[in-house]
Amino acid sequence: MTERLYYSDSYRLSFDATVVRSDENDQVHHTVLDRTAFYPTSGGQLHDTGHLGAAPIIDVIDLNGEIVHVSTNPVGQPGDLVEGKIDEARRRRFRQMHTAQHLLSQMVERHCGLPTLSVHLGESYGAIELPGNSIDELSLAAAFDASNLAIAQNTVVSTRFLTPDEAAALPLRKGPSNHDQIRVIQIGEIDYSACGGTHCRSTAEIGLIAHLDTRPQRGNSLVRWLAGDMARDDYWQRLSITRELANELSTSVDHLLSVVSQRLEEATQLRRDKSRLLSELMSSRVTDVVEHRRESASGTWVATEAGDFSGKLTSAFASTIAEAIGGIALVYDGTRVTVASRHDSLSAQGLITELCARSAWRGGGSDSLGNIGPVKPGSWPEFQAIVAELLAGGAS
Repeated sequence: MTERLYYSDSYRLSFDATVVRSDENDQVHHTVLDRTAFYPTSGGQLHDTGHLGAAPIIDVIDLNGEIVHVSTNPVGQPGDLVEGKIDEARRRRFRQMHTAQHLLSQMVERHCGLPTLSVHLGESYGAIELPGNSIDELSLAAAFDASNLAIAQNTVVSTRFLTPDEAAALPLRKGPSNHDQIRVIQIGEIDYSACGGTHCRSTAEIGLIAHLDTRPQRGNSLVRWLAGDMARDDYWQRLSITRELANELSTSVDHLLSVVSQRLEEATQLRRDKSRLLSELMSSRVTDVVEHRRESASGTWVATEAGDFSGKLTSAFASTIAEAIGGIALVYDGTRVTVASRHDSLSAQGLITELCARSAWRGGGSDSLGNIGPVKPGSWPEFQAIVAELLAGGAS
């Protein structure tokens, strides 16, 4: 069994220990020490990172009571004395997040009447899973408010090691998973929970708990939130973005929402106007293009450039031309050619197949519509010449 130094001191960032076992597994090294301050992934909380000697620790695993340190480089041989150092910023973030989760879970039980089913304390957010797919938003907001009030009151967080009988006398929100000595995290008189994670000394270290969103999960509700350094970093990021947007739109942050709403309405109207004008332009362009249709042994066909049309509009343009002439339309957008067919016996796919057989172009599609390319701008005349030759020969 590995002695867990973080049990008694969540602020310990360095330690000396003796290597008990070391082996290589799947090109990474596994090292077990007689004692460690590295926290392994468990209880919804991610593992610590840091160094053992010169070896970076990339994962920490709790394996049958032993703490396995995973590294890409070897740490040492059994009997070697090594120095361990914990990544301070990561440890602090998870202390804040874990204590915040205890506090929030308690307040959600009080204000929403819902127990926490599972916990996620990740790299970018924390989450608690609650039963049911519908949560009263006002009650949830009250739970967050109560959590932040407890944070502002600088409530003491203590770690106690109790016997099962001593633990049974406490109003534990979360009971122990074993029946040996029980480690209880106590937040003032607010919350008592059996827990093996790292925690703050007081709620003031959390700083803030901020609700991100609530989303469905497995028929339940997942409440996502930020706390401590994560909440602060998120605040500065959002503030920077809103300031930059306000500057771009020549307004203040206070008026940003109304200005953005107005600009979105204007953009929607512009898209409608553009769609209407393009539709009118397409009708005019089709009329003009049809006048330049060509006749061949295989039927009527037209080759033209896309001009102002792109994407789906290019396909619509080609299809409209093909419909108007009852034949083949080829529309070039500078990169590829859209082929549309309303011919009785020659499909778009059939023509594309024959064109690909004669060149390095590639393409595909259906009987009525397809694409071929890439066709370089300088190759567009050559492309039309090949099409003309195919159709003059009665392509099938």
